[in-house]
Amino acid sequence: METPRGPLPKLPFVLLFAAFAVIAFGYAIHLGSPKGDPIDAPKPTLPPSAVLPLSLESGAPVAIARAQQWRADASLVLVSEQMDWIDGTPAANGLPRGGALLYTFASPGTTHTGRETWQMLTVMVSRTTGTIYHEETSAWQVEPGPPISFDKLPVTSNTAFSIAQRIVGERYRDACAPLRTQIQIVLDTTDSAHPAWTVVYYDQRSNTANDIVVRISAESGKTTTKFTGTPAACAPPA
Repeated sequence: METPRGPLPKLPFVLLFAAFAVIAFGYAIHLGSPKGDPIDAPKPTLPPSAVLPLSLESGAPVAIARAQQWRADASLVLVSEQMDWIDGTPAANGLPRGGALLYTFASPGTTHTGRETWQMLTVMVSRTTGTIYHEETSAWQVEPGPPISFDKLPVTSNTAFSIAQRIVGERYRDACAPLRTQIQIVLDTTDSAHPAWTVVYYDQRSNTANDIVVRISAESGKTTTKFTGTPAACAPPA
C-alpha cells in the first residue's frame, strides 16, 4: 500500500494492529480509548542512504527515535509488517515494494489509584518512503513481553519472508496474483525463549480470514506451516 495522504483510514490500521495483537499480545486487556498523548517534536527521518523498501530491522531506528521522543524509558515490545506487491512489480532486491511497518513501545506507569499500567505507543512507518505517517497511544493493564532486540535474532524478517515464499508463498500468490497482493509478518514473542516469525497469507477478497500461516523460528529457521482455510478459486479472465 502506498503512503496515504491526509488522515489515515482507520480500517487498515485496525486490521494490521489486530494481526499482531492477537498473536503476541492477545491476553492483554485494554484500559480505554487512545489517550492522545501527542509528541511535541519533529518526526525523525532516516538518512538519504537508507535502502528502500525498508525491512522491520532497517526501519526500526526511526521508530525507536520517535519512541524516545515520547518517553525515555520506552521499550520495543511488538513488531509487525505488511508487505504489498502494489502493481506486481518487485523492488530491485526482489521484495514487494509497498506496505507498512508497525512498532509498539511500552512505558510502565501507575494510575491515580496506584494500579500498575503500561502506556503504549504504536508507530507506523512506510516501507516505501521510510516516513512515519501514523502513531497512536493507548494504555494496557497487563505487562507486555520482554523488549525486542533485532540483533539477538539470527533469522531476520526478510529471511523469514524468503523461507515462507519458497515453502508455499510463491505458489499461493502465482495461483491468483492480482488478488493476493499482501502478506503480513509478525514477530511472535508469546514464548520469549523461542521467538518466531509468523508469515500470514490471505486473499484480498476475504482479508479477514487467513489461508496459510507459516511459522519460522527466529533462532533456527525451523518452520511449521498451517493451512487455515481453502483458498478461493481465482476468477477466470473476462
